[in-house]
Amino acid sequence: MMRSIVLLILVSLPFASLSAQDGDGSPYAAVNRAEHIRQAIDHFTLYSKDDINKFREYVAFMKKTSCRSSDLELKVQCLSQGAKDYCQEFDERDRNGCHKVLDILVAGELGLRDFISAREQVKILQSPDSHKNSLQEELWNRYAELATSFRISPEITCLTRKEDCFAISIDSFCRKQADYGHSTWQACSSALIQFITADASMTQGLIKAKEKPQESEEEDKDEQKMPGVFVVSFESDLFQHGWIARAMERTTFHVLSGFERLEGRPAPAEFHETCYPLNCQLEWLGREGVHIFIKGKIVYDDLILQIYDIQNEELISDSIYKIKAGSDLNHFKIEMFKKIRAFSRHGGILDSIEARQDLEALTSEDLVSKEKFFEILGIDDPYSVPAVLLEIGLKIYPIVGGLLWGLMLVFLSKVIFPRIYGFDSFANRVQPSLLKSWALISSWRLVIMTIVLAPSIGILWWLKQSSLLPDLLYWTLAVPVIGLLSLFVLALISESLTLIKDRKRIIGKARSDNEHHKALQRYFEEYLARNDLTMEPRLIKNTLFLAQKAEGVISYGGALGKARIVIDQELIDLAIGNLEDQPEDDTAPIEEIPVTFEPDEDSEELDSEDEDEDEELKIRQDKKLKSKFMKFEQFKNLTSFKDFEVEALGEKGLSVDEPEPELPEQAVDQEEDEDPDFVRKVETRTEHYQDFMYGLLLSELGAVYARHSLFKSFSNSLSEVRWRLPGGFRSFGEYLTRTYKRNYSRYPHLIKDSLVAAYRGIPHMLQYLYLRQNDDKSVLTNNADGQQLWIRSHEILDIILAEDKESEEDSYFNNATFKNRIVWLNHHISSKQRVKRRTSVIVRLARLALILALIGAAGYKVYESVHYNDIYTFRIDEQKRKIAEAKEEREKNKIPPLLPSDPKEP
Repeated sequence: MMRSIVLLILVSLPFASLSAQDGDGSPYAAVNRAEHIRQAIDHFTLYSKDDINKFREYVAFMKKTSCRSSDLELKVQCLSQGAKDYCQEFDERDRNGCHKVLDILVAGELGLRDFISAREQVKILQSPDSHKNSLQEELWNRYAELATSFRISPEITCLTRKEDCFAISIDSFCRKQADYGHSTWQACSSALIQFITADASMTQGLIKAKEKPQESEEEDKDEQKMPGVFVVSFESDLFQHGWIARAMERTTFHVLSGFERLEGRPAPAEFHETCYPLNCQLEWLGREGVHIFIKGKIVYDDLILQIYDIQNEELISDSIYKIKAGSDLNHFKIEMFKKIRAFSRHGGILDSIEARQDLEALTSEDLVSKEKFFEILGIDDPYSVPAVLLEIGLKIYPIVGGLLWGLMLVFLSKVIFPRIYGFDSFANRVQPSLLKSWALISSWRLVIMTIVLAPSIGILWWLKQSSLLPDLLYWTLAVPVIGLLSLFVLALISESLTLIKDRKRIIGKARSDNEHHKALQRYFEEYLARNDLTMEPRLIKNTLFLAQKAEGVISYGGALGKARIVIDQELIDLAIGNLEDQPEDDTAPIEEIPVTFEPDEDSEELDSEDEDEDEELKIRQDKKLKSKFMKFEQFKNLTSFKDFEVEALGEKGLSVDEPEPELPEQAVDQEEDEDPDFVRKVETRTEHYQDFMYGLLLSELGAVYARHSLFKSFSNSLSEVRWRLPGGFRSFGEYLTRTYKRNYSRYPHLIKDSLVAAYRGIPHMLQYLYLRQNDDKSVLTNNADGQQLWIRSHEILDIILAEDKESEEDSYFNNATFKNRIVWLNHHISSKQRVKRRTSVIVRLARLALILALIGAAGYKVYESVHYNDIYTFRIDEQKRKIAEAKEEREKNKIPPLLPSDPKEP
């Protein structure tokens, strides 16, 4: 088809004969083509730029109006006649030149589709940034690539258009283009003649960055990288070689503009005229925000390239590109891109410039501008007190923001992650269960906090979308401030619910002077002393031990005030007796002892003026204070069973792995004599103490230590509100509560009971749990020693093992019933002798089904792996077959070799 169009054009140009002198025949004959090109070059150089533009506009106008037709022959005849009529207006001596110029322009107009297809033309014209010269600009880009290909082709033998060999070179090059089917000879020669003879201002001024696809508004701006702005400027050492510099400059610009990371910017005419020295050019480019300056100079067969990093004021590359005859245009394009690879690659110069600009923006006043805040706050005087305070605030807000972030993260971590006491002291078989419980509870709390803080998250999202604050202020101050305020509001709500519960549940007032609190705290501290253990004073000091008339034990509160451990009044009376019947305790805690000293009667009178005697008196005072108030430490040492070893109890005996935390030994003054009255008074006060209360207090302190009590304030309130809801909502709430207790209530108890194991309270806790399960007080011990405690624990476990039937609630292993908690204490924390649980038939069948499913899945994967080799071999053979077929198809469609240098006339 293309060959027929070429023949039709050659035959259909009747005005070509007008261009031949003395009837020498068609100018497109082999003997006349070079002369035709030489004359066309001469005539193009005689006319000015304005005249050439007028010729070009006339041809384009005739093509779009009078000569518009789908019939190519009719269009050619119309353009020929129009050109003939247009040239008749010229003088006879200028008429031949007019014919030559119009001949070239008509050939170029008819060969437009050889350079820009119809689809590309429509796409360019429909582009949002399109204008009347868009198509012409793109055409000049294609002409420049053609001229660059001509310069590096083997057909070129000379570079100056005045020489005869230059026209011959164009003829040979265009015949090669026609042979390859790239373009017709007429279109190729027309394009080269127009570009080579064009004024520099015609080609340089039309350079424009290649259009890139518009980014959608929804696209995340953070993912968009900063484009690298570049300017290309090539020049030649000889004026006659200027077309080479313009061709390579425009080709380089057009190629680099096609990359997403690069953005071309044309250099205006004044850049070359008024700012010729290199230093001036670099300064001008720096002011215009240019990043890359590609400067080139054509010296015969060498292109001297210099690549400048404008922002860093550095010469990145200084190299020479050899313009070799016979090289490919694509090779030239690749070499040009390699020269700026240091800018565009990942982590290159553009990335470093962008990172530096981001860093400067974070510390600059452009992002957090005080003028903007002056405008918002209505501050006119920059030296007023509010203005000065605002300026100081803008200087220190990063530090304040860091502190606020730290506080918020600390408080959130305290709320979300439960604490496990003595984790490193437990056996390896226990730690996985504790870690699993810790992970599950942390996940639940995280979900709960996300739901509770949803309003605050919504406010932060609204602030982000509204852009009321700069991004830096938003992330530095707004997020932590709103987060801390939200946590404070939650703490206030928790304390309000705690006070409401106090009024409903507690006997007396929730204060440190509550009689039950003092009695239970004294009980707990004395049991700690028996075991020669110490506990974190802050945990006991920030906890209130209180009594309630309702049945059971509960711990709640602790957000802003003290946590509460509220125990059934009957349990307290059973453990420590009636408070009215107890002997008066006249021993003050050490922290409440006034630091005063009254000298004995036989002491010498102090001389206040003598500093040495005053210092000696203080030493004596300290020694007497120690001897007087450390008697209780002696009593603890007498009643301690820390060195007691449990004897073997036979086959049914209970062997216990007792964790021994490394705690500081109690201070004992062995030099002082024992006070029998003091020891007798303590024994009288503690002889009626029941041991089970020690385990109960440890367990509830474990809940406070793990911060379960913070969430109990809300969960208990929701449980009370649940009964006031309509029937459907109440049933749904009961279902959720029942599901949680049966499947997940185990994990919080495992965490809080870890404190029981760490503080040797397992025998005491077993007694309490058995008491609550069976209401059997016969298993309780009173001030028992270590051997008695473990014998009683053995008896309790024997009773549990002897039970054949279990209740429905006990059948759920993860349900925190009293019986299950006894099993967990023995199985997960304390004993090598495990209490074996008999699982139901359904559970065993489910486990068996799961095991079989896993075995089946593994077997199927093995089967797939074994038989995949056949599939893989088949795919490889199929790929080889397709490759062979593609090679055969390519051989069939292979382009024939070049025609002889002097082909026959068409």
